[in-house]
Amino acid sequence: RLVRTGAATILALSWLVAFNLRSGFIGLGPALPALTADLGLSFAQASFLVAVPTLMMGLGAVPGGALADRWGSERVIAAGLALVAIGGGLRAVAPGFALLLVLTFLFGAGIGIAQPSLPRLMRSRFPLRLGVTTGIYASGLVSGSIVAASLTSPALERIGEPAAWRTPLAVWGLLAGVVLTIWV
Repeated sequence: RLVRTGAATILALSWLVAFNLRSGFIGLGPALPALTADLGLSFAQASFLVAVPTLMMGLGAVPGGALADRWGSERVIAAGLALVAIGGGLRAVAPGFALLLVLTFLFGAGIGIAQPSLPRLMRSRFPLRLGVTTGIYASGLVSGSIVAASLTSPALERIGEPAAWRTPLAVWGLLAGVVLTIWV
């Protein structure tokens, strides 16, 4: 729990959380052609895998905010990040579309419940510095997107196997698990 944690630590951890709320989401894009070919998915199925996290972000926002009101933003961020790590990381071992879809729903739900807790955390910890503190965690969202988009494609080319798409998904899930451990 972050009760006695200093401001810089809270902001750094919030940035890391936000980074992980985007890396596994955006990192799927460059891996999608290889994933589609490897699992023999239709274009509709592949498109659904991209749409589900966005859907779950929207559907999870209201319950995520309510959970933050009830349990506190720190706990809800931890729960959401756990779903991101588990759902996101286990997508790498999914043998087919059905399990991949279930794990993608789980992954997206994690983003959906954790993301509304970040502004609540900033409001409770830094009520007089909301602009700056929001900018800090928001830059984590952007950075997670940029890093995932930039590194996933070269990693896939370097690995060069049909199942190469599994490695970046596992890495993004593992990274979320590491950040979850630090957060907790």
